[in-house]
Amino acid sequence: MKLKHHSLLFSIFLCLISCKNEVLKVKDTPSAYIIGEIANPHNNYITILQTNGNADTIFLDEQNQFQYKFDSAASDIYWIKHFSESQLFFLEPGDSLGIYLNTEEFDESLSFSGDGSEKNNLLINTFLEDEYSVNFIKKSESYPPKEFKKISDSIYNNRLKELNRQYKKFKFSDNFYSFAKTSADYQYYFQNEQYVYLQNKYNRSNVFSNEFLSYRDSLNFNSKHLSKFYIYLRTLDTYVKNITAEQCVTTNSPDECYKESELTNLRAKLVTVDSIIKEQSVKQRFIKRLGTEALLLSNTMEDMMETMRLIHSVHPSVKNLDFFNNLADLQRSLFPGKSISSFIIQDISGKKEPITNRVKSKTVIYFWNNNFSQRLTSKHHKINQIRLEHPEYKFIAVNTDLIGFEDWTKLLDNYNYNSNTEVRLVDAPFQPQLYTNFVNKVIFIDEDGIIVSGDAILQNTNFEDKLDSFF
Repeated sequence: MKLKHHSLLFSIFLCLISCKNEVLKVKDTPSAYIIGEIANPHNNYITILQTNGNADTIFLDEQNQFQYKFDSAASDIYWIKHFSESQLFFLEPGDSLGIYLNTEEFDESLSFSGDGSEKNNLLINTFLEDEYSVNFIKKSESYPPKEFKKISDSIYNNRLKELNRQYKKFKFSDNFYSFAKTSADYQYYFQNEQYVYLQNKYNRSNVFSNEFLSYRDSLNFNSKHLSKFYIYLRTLDTYVKNITAEQCVTTNSPDECYKESELTNLRAKLVTVDSIIKEQSVKQRFIKRLGTEALLLSNTMEDMMETMRLIHSVHPSVKNLDFFNNLADLQRSLFPGKSISSFIIQDISGKKEPITNRVKSKTVIYFWNNNFSQRLTSKHHKINQIRLEHPEYKFIAVNTDLIGFEDWTKLLDNYNYNSNTEVRLVDAPFQPQLYTNFVNKVIFIDEDGIIVSGDAILQNTNFEDKLDSFF
């Protein structure tokens, strides 16, 4: 990984901390330090998140630098979050970790120095290797299972060799080695599980042997400690998709079973999650996401009641049931035939008005939120492609982030979005936090601002057919 140049001030800062640690003998204490610099910051603070749910806000100084002392540091994974981006790091008692990142190239610029840097640079390089393996999976559709497994095993074994080499060289702790090994394991499980999904979806002639699928015996569906770890959740999510689809095709058309975002399939995934995941911290994450998607696709009272019945049967948390009940009330207000005139939006000029003021003809409204940034590029790209083919079609993109006007305009600049077709939601009848769940929500409205349909799914292959029939 090519490291970016740090500023002179930051280098001096690191030196001072290192010298300080020699005097204080930090290695012999339960404390740990993090110091860092954010180049081109979007705001004046960062947030440090821990696996136990604790969060600490650290403000940047005039040089966009920060420092923080953990009086009693846990040997564990942490996350540093700035604006819409986040990245994990591993911290242990005695570490004095320097962190540098440039928001214009967040993942590519992130680098570590100081005590604890070796293990974290290993993790970052592993993350970049994961991007390589994802690209490998995308290109592997034509590989037969035996050939794919040979390559997949080779990637995994090379990662373990590098981990073991650095473990001996830098004398990593057993805690870190265990986490890094788990990370490599789940990257391996994910690339195999994703290959199974793609093969079953696009090339149904393949039959996977018990030997190929033997890695599934090692999957842990109930790890509380990994319940916020991205590659762990991604692996389980892909497994849930596979198992649900495999059960579906026994009685239904494969084409129907692999429409991930269809209401019927979302409900089936909820049932799968309920049957295989018992650890509540893991289970609730899946049920909240899948239940939210299912509710926002329930466009009749019958669908709504069936979805809510299922959510209540699988979800033990009273707090989250309140969330689902409130979301159901919001969704009912967006059934076909309802008006969206109560949505107050703000455009790039700062003007606030009912969204219906911008509707002069049939219009498609789609929502986006920066907390789900991995979906944004593909979503806007697809809409832009449709605009090129059908300039007569009208779209309005509505941002639902709970941020101020200036931060929203920064988002538009960061993603290079066309500000003439972008607005942000500033007022609506229900709690603002509920609208941040409108990740996949697409609404078709007529020239009077009345909802015609709210069940279109941007990612589905039939989305353009629905557009053609609407316009």
